[in-house]
Amino acid sequence: MKSEKDILRRAIILLSLADRVILESEKCGNGNHSLLEREEQRTLIFEWLSDFGYIEFCTAEEKYIFETKIGILNKQNTLLLDFTHECIEPLLWSINLNSILSKYDKEVPRRFYNILNINENHSFDYLLSKSKLIEKDRILEKQKISLLWHWRNREAKKEIFLSENVQVIIDNVFGPEYTKITNKIDLTETNPVDFKTFSKPYYKANDNELFLLQNVAFWRHKAFNWILSDENWDDIHTNTY
Repeated sequence: MKSEKDILRRAIILLSLADRVILESEKCGNGNHSLLEREEQRTLIFEWLSDFGYIEFCTAEEKYIFETKIGILNKQNTLLLDFTHECIEPLLWSINLNSILSKYDKEVPRRFYNILNINENHSFDYLLSKSKLIEKDRILEKQKISLLWHWRNREAKKEIFLSENVQVIIDNVFGPEYTKITNKIDLTETNPVDFKTFSKPYYKANDNELFLLQNVAFWRHKAFNWILSDENWDDIHTNTY
């Protein structure tokens, strides 16, 4: 299991990564920005990470992204990495720097700059002194919830969800331990019962909604798996079976 130090450092790196990748789009922050303006911002991000010693803890891919000038990376693939922002809330929740865990049909609010003190007065030691890893059982419960949401997305619109309650399907796939976890998930009152998302059964979600759910569930699932493991970030699996 990861320590407070590991988790705090990863949250800071991922927040910086989300800031970096969005610079590939002309529309970032407030209004449109020129290539020169975005490249200047990329340089500032890279220098900040270097000055505070975070760059050495980045993965090889993250280092490459931070070091690469705007316009060279594949724009579409790079912008998708903005969803790594979804990891930050679970990470900070696990060390008591954030009390909220958002619903899975909503993107995590971008409100972590003040929490993590991302500026020239940044102090890792101060943030670490405020951090306290919560109980493993509580993290494990949230990990199971994230797994079920990720699994539900991978199953998407399979016909079985039109005839069977989702609890029955989960019981058959994962067993009673995970069936109990559905008590912590917002379910519909329809017949058949399904995960409630966008105020309707999951099987009625449209393509745009499924795209959001897919990315939200994947990254939150990865975050919780990483917290509970002894593995490196790049080695974390997100299996749902």
